[in-house]
Amino acid sequence: MQDSSGSLQLESCEFYHSMDLPGHGEVEGQWDLRRGVVDYLGNVDLAGKRVLDVGTSSGFLCFQMERMGASVVAFDLSPEQDWDFIPYGGAANPDRRAAMKAHIERIRRGWELAHASFGSRARLVRGSVYDLPVDEIGEVDVALFGSILLHLRDPFLALQRAGRIATESVIVTDVMPPAQRPTGGLVLRLLMRFCHRITVRNAPTMTFIPDPPRATNDLT
Repeated sequence: MQDSSGSLQLESCEFYHSMDLPGHGEVEGQWDLRRGVVDYLGNVDLAGKRVLDVGTSSGFLCFQMERMGASVVAFDLSPEQDWDFIPYGGAANPDRRAAMKAHIERIRRGWELAHASFGSRARLVRGSVYDLPVDEIGEVDVALFGSILLHLRDPFLALQRAGRIATESVIVTDVMPPAQRPTGGLVLRLLMRFCHRITVRNAPTMTFIPDPPRATNDLT
C-alpha cells in the first residue's frame, strides 16, 4: 500500500472522479467532471470562502475548489459507520457491507494521494453526515453536496445538519432518473411529450427507486 518512503502507491487507491495528478498523470474514475466543473458547482464564486465538501470521496471537487481560492474542509464517511443500505430480508448483506468498507478505504487512500500530489492544505474530517462533528469542522460559508443526496437514507436531515453551519449558501448538484422516451406514431409521441412536461411541473424532486431483484438501491 505504501512504498519504502511511506508514500501511498497508486495501485492501492481508487478514484471516484477522473483527475490529473501531478507526478502521476491522469487517473480514471467513474465520473469525469473536468470540463464542466464550474457549472457543476453552480458558477458560485468561491474565492476567499470557507467551504465544506460533503462526501468528498477521492477529493476532485475539494481540490478543484481549493484551486478556485477556497479554504476547504473535506468530509466523508468514517470507517466505523456503514453506507446507507436498504435492509432487504431484515439486514444488509454482510459481504456487501464488507466490500463497501474496503471500497471506502481505497477511496480514502485516493484522497490522501491526491492531497499530497496537489500540495493541498484541505483538511479531511470523517464521521456521519447525520451527526456532523460541528466542533471539529467549525462554521463555513458554503456547504457542497455534489451528487450526495441520492446516496442518503435521510437527505433532508443531511441538509439540515450542514445548513446549520453554512452561513451563506448550500450548493446541491444531483441527478434524477431519466424520463422514458416516448414511442409510437408522431401524434402519440407529441401527446406523450406534452403530458410529460405537464407532469414534471408537479413531480417530486426525489424518487425512491430500490431494486429488489438485486437487493440494491442503485441508480443504475
